[in-house]
Amino acid sequence: MRVYLINPVTDNPLFDGLALEDREELFDTEPPDWIRKYKSWQPRSAKKTWPTPEVVGNVRRFNDYPCINMSRPAFSQRAVDLLRDVLEPNGELLPVRHRIGTYYFYNCTWMVNAVDLAKSDVVRMDGGLITQVDGRLVFIDKVLDGLSIFKDGPC
Repeated sequence: MRVYLINPVTDNPLFDGLALEDREELFDTEPPDWIRKYKSWQPRSAKKTWPTPEVVGNVRRFNDYPCINMSRPAFSQRAVDLLRDVLEPNGELLPVRHRIGTYYFYNCTWMVNAVDLAKSDVVRMDGGLITQVDGRLVFIDKVLDGLSIFKDGPC
């Protein structure tokens, strides 16, 4: 099984992203005291209280994965139309308004312990929190059966 990490393009101004200047807490899908709670935290749904905020940025229409504030996953309408069947089973597509159209913050709500830590190259802090990947991650295939998108859970 192959596992892919999706990252925004951050080294080319043609792929500038979106920004939310005054409501960053909307995108906080991890608790502020993450270091203390990482072993017990689970993703939460935001759909019921989502206010459809305004975002800014020099995003261009061809950029289908601009991200919000450089790290929050966001997709264009075109990407959502093509990937909805892959994205929705494991998360929420939450709209944000931009001057050129609607984009969607992707809130992944599926977390599993999918990394085989004994076979992976990781660096840990005292207490066990993984702080760095020093080579490769080895995933447990049977844990990923049926998942298209996931967050790797507390280790």
